Amino acid sequence: GFFVQLMVVPRNFGLVLIMCLFGLSSTTGECFHNRQDEWNELVRFFRATDGWNWDNRNGWLIGDYCAWYGVVCNSQKNVNTLDLFENNLKGSDISLYLPCVENVYFNNNELMGSMSLNTTNLVYLNLNGNRLNSISIANCSNLFEVAVAHNKFSDIDFIGNCLMLSSVYAEHNNIISLPYLGNHKRLNRMQLNENMIVDMTPLMDIKNLRELYLDGNKVLQIPDSIGDLVSVQQVHLNFNFIRELPTSMENLEQLLSVSANSNRISEIRFNLTCFSLSISNNDLEYINPHIFKHLNFADLSDNRLQSISCGGVYLDYLAIQNNLISELPSCIYNIGSVLADNNRINW
Repeated sequence: GFFVQLMVVPRNFGLVLIMCLFGLSSTTGECFHNRQDEWNELVRFFRATDGWNWDNRNGWLIGDYCAWYGVVCNSQKNVNTLDLFENNLKGSDISLYLPCVENVYFNNNELMGSMSLNTTNLVYLNLNGNRLNSISIANCSNLFEVAVAHNKFSDIDFIGNCLMLSSVYAEHNNIISLPYLGNHKRLNRMQLNENMIVDMTPLMDIKNLRELYLDGNKVLQIPDSIGDLVSVQQVHLNFNFIRELPTSMENLEQLLSVSANSNRISEIRFNLTCFSLSISNNDLEYINPHIFKHLNFADLSDNRLQSISCGGVYLDYLAIQNNLISELPSCIYNIGSVLADNNRINW
């Protein structure tokens, strides 16, 4: 059962791996770890996750682990990637000690409870589609992307010290609170749909944020400080309890799309410069006509609008069905596609 291989590798082996992902640089190519220790750790992990019942366990426990299914090694024959996506891994409170591993893909399995990762070079972590409720990462200084969607997390505090993060995917959990993220200078995408978040204020500290997804939470209010997110391009807040969009959103000159369907918004009196606006299924009674000068796409269906003023503008799409409109807007002939049924229009 035991695999032993003797290797002689100079300690000053000068391989440097340059990663051109948003300027992220790493020296993970220099990583070297005792191969017998790695073999022992992989065997322990195999047993802890019911390896005999994995969907694919080709090669495991026999010979060089670099040839085992899902294992990719670096030039020094240490584990660089562990990819066991959708492989019927089962276990609770799993730990993993692989100092050289950069990429871990355990998504769509049946891992439960907590997970402890002891690695110094982790770059990509995908744990989507399990039953995990917590993670601890000994060193996440190189972590670039983390995906923990469709689990049972109540918080994502574990990313607090992961300052190189670019993207976080944590939708469909039980997240209530958010950690301080003001030091995350590279973080540009937060995907937090279908959680239990009420207060989105901590997200306003992410000054380089470009994409924010908070659909299906319990958000009551958008902070005025959203106007400080000068790099943001996408804001998605569908299915919350929001009553108004703050006027500070006028400052968001990079904004491309705002989606706040199924809230309680009653009016938009300021000007937005986005290209796409979706405010369907709200209590909307008034919208600033200057907004239409920038829009290509507008969905204002299922509201309480009695009139629309959009003269002289050109839209590709306008949805105003299920309102109280009695007269078609003057811009009707400049719009590529119009949906206006179920109003009070006298045709």
